[in-house]
Amino acid sequence: MGGSSSTQIAMLGLDLSGKTTCLYRLKFNQYTDTRPTVGFNCEKIEFETPNGKTRVFTIWDVGGQDKTRPLWKSYTRKADGIIYVVDSTDKERLEEAKIELVKLLKSPETFGLPVVILANKQDLPESLEKYEIEKSLGLH
Repeated sequence: MGGSSSTQIAMLGLDLSGKTTCLYRLKFNQYTDTRPTVGFNCEKIEFETPNGKTRVFTIWDVGGQDKTRPLWKSYTRKADGIIYVVDSTDKERLEEAKIELVKLLKSPETFGLPVVILANKQDLPESLEKYEIEKSLGLH
């Protein structure tokens, strides 16, 4: 990561939370079929700011399986921010998501970094309400 003038974002979260789907939705403005990420995906995405300037974000979508989570710090070390993706339909894994989020936030590599928590899959009828997700993740 690094080496460019773009803003570096680490997109993290448990496996099957929808990180890759979110990444490609941002990049191509459409939903694409994806497979579980082994390693990482990386995309540069350009956004136009309200004052007409172009802002480039390099988003690193890192696999969320147990065995790849220790690698997250390699990506957060040089990141300018973090997007933490949570599957808002998977109530059984919210405690696991909370544990990993707490580990992430306690890591020296993330000190001072802005973190956005993205409650994914809100379009599905079984998705949890915002307050349920906040409570489950200990954000109250």
